[in-house]
Amino acid sequence: MSSRNLDDAVYQIKIFAMELIKRANEELKLKVFVTSVMRTYVEQVALYAQGRMNLFEVNQARKKAGMLPIEARFNNKVTWTLNSKHIINLDDNTLENDKSKAVDFGILDKYGVYQGSEKADTNNDTKPDYLQLGELGIKLAHEFDYPIIWGGSFKNNKDLPHYQWMT
Repeated sequence: MSSRNLDDAVYQIKIFAMELIKRANEELKLKVFVTSVMRTYVEQVALYAQGRMNLFEVNQARKKAGMLPIEARFNNKVTWTLNSKHIINLDDNTLENDKSKAVDFGILDKYGVYQGSEKADTNNDTKPDYLQLGELGIKLAHEFDYPIIWGGSFKNNKDLPHYQWMT
């Protein structure tokens, strides 16, 4: 059930994400795309298991969440919390919980290949792309007067592709 669809995010995250993608392309010459918007709690648990449990247990959790199994080389930590702003809850009858309050982005190189390294410099300006995108995201959040925080500004466990609504 996880999604990359911005319609699954709260309105402010959707508007922020669309503008960040546009301006990253125009101002930074970065090809940015959405990698994650919303997920269920069961999916979050499966992601949290990665790098913390053995491969069999991880793949059991992924199967329960309706996710494909992974190989051993991918059994690394990919999230640091079970309390993610990506999680939605359609069963609690609270409209506020029906939409994600977070979005993650990826960057493509000139060949359309995903670049996940925080040192990636696809626009060849000697500055790490995810740091540039983070700075632009912070600037944009201020322009919109949105309480959006960039995961690169987290004290512990920085998450450079991540942006979340802080309400």
